[in-house]
Amino acid sequence: MSDGAENVLGKIFTIVLIIFVIIALILIVFPGSRKVVQSIFVVADDNTPIDIDLGVFGSENSGESCNDNALKCKLTVMHSPSLSAAEVEKILKDANSPAIIAEPDIASFFVSESERTGIDNAIALAFFRQESSFGKAGKASTTKSIGNIRYTNTCKTKYSGTNYEGFCSYPTWKRGVQHWFDLIKNNYVGEGLTTVGDILVKYAPCSENSLVNYVASIKSFVDKETDRDVNACVTA
Repeated sequence: MSDGAENVLGKIFTIVLIIFVIIALILIVFPGSRKVVQSIFVVADDNTPIDIDLGVFGSENSGESCNDNALKCKLTVMHSPSLSAAEVEKILKDANSPAIIAEPDIASFFVSESERTGIDNAIALAFFRQESSFGKAGKASTTKSIGNIRYTNTCKTKYSGTNYEGFCSYPTWKRGVQHWFDLIKNNYVGEGLTTVGDILVKYAPCSENSLVNYVASIKSFVDKETDRDVNACVTA
């Protein structure tokens, strides 16, 4: 190969490297742009997006490091109800949750669903708080969902739900509570995912959420509202 050809290849390599670094920096500063960038880099023969792994750059929302941080939280969701109906009622009323206003008996329903599934109702309420400020923010005020669950056929056939912008919308708050407990029991605990960290890696993927903040939110709620020992949940 001639010196001229080697110089050209060297320049091309340098340009490609600079472009990759620029893209990596954009994704680190603006994590939400990940899907947009992926849609640009498509394998021509089968339209498969290239997965850009930025773990080497240490971004909080980059694959491995983000998951590793979340997985440090070993707080199990399997526990008898940590909160009584009166305690659930107080939490929801203090937060001015539309769920307790529309369905006053939902507090006792959180207890009965916890007893039925073996999943701590404090964890359910922690998710409810993080996802929608107890039903006051985002789509939950319309969908009556405590966990912003995506719409599937099960939503319609088992919980009488409808499709609202890709999310399951329920006729009552209690239906939404029931679906969340069933989802965690069957799709997570049933597959061996029993800790907050294990569940969140799948439930709220790094590409869409700050898992560090999500884990910290659940830990702080359980620590404040219950007598459970949360030391097993290590937060970064």
